Amino acid sequence: MLANARLYIVLNATSKSNSTRAVCLTAMPVVVVAEESRLHSEPLRAPHLSSLLSYNLDMRDADHLLRTGSINGYQWLVSTDREIDVLACCPDVVLRKYVAITSFDSGPLALTEAQRSASWVSCGGIAYSPEIQHANMVPQAYFSELYVFGAPTNLGVLADPNKNIFESEMQQGQVHAFVNFDFGFHDPEYADLAQMFWRQLGWMKAESYLAENDYVIFATANQELFKRVFEALRQVR
Repeated sequence: MLANARLYIVLNATSKSNSTRAVCLTAMPVVVVAEESRLHSEPLRAPHLSSLLSYNLDMRDADHLLRTGSINGYQWLVSTDREIDVLACCPDVVLRKYVAITSFDSGPLALTEAQRSASWVSCGGIAYSPEIQHANMVPQAYFSELYVFGAPTNLGVLADPNKNIFESEMQQGQVHAFVNFDFGFHDPEYADLAQMFWRQLGWMKAESYLAENDYVIFATANQELFKRVFEALRQVR
């Protein structure tokens, strides 16, 4: 129960201010090693969760930790280098696609008049984009998350952030903003929470997911796209 209480407190924590991002252009390559790891199968934990971990040989350099894994047809990565701008490194993540933003600076995105004029809409606390023509059309902030689709969609409504997720039934149409729990998929301490995220992503059927809290988090069902993002991030200093 102590772990649940900790997660609930994080959900309601005040978000930090936005940080400056660096574009991935010139970078020093990092050395990585990989090993297979499998989480124990327990109630509420993800069965058959295969995790391929990639990390720096010098683990003291925590600013450049990069881990990857796969589950349910999605490949994911988690990086501690928050100066990375995934959309600058690989704009094809969103180009000619549609974005649903479920958290922006730890809360719903309040659309500007310019965004409304450009055909952004807000429904149930979730902001939906028109077809993305340029990556800079997508607003980003600390404690933000978005889902990417090949066609317009309606996900439902944001779940009440004041309710304990472990005491609520996960159901389609009730969208939880997992970024605000401030965890990464690589951490076995949060396996129960990660299992809930993958369950939600399963009914959404999004192509990709991108989030930033104390980590940069990316997941996609598009294998070719994942390879390009992973290689771009590996080249960051």
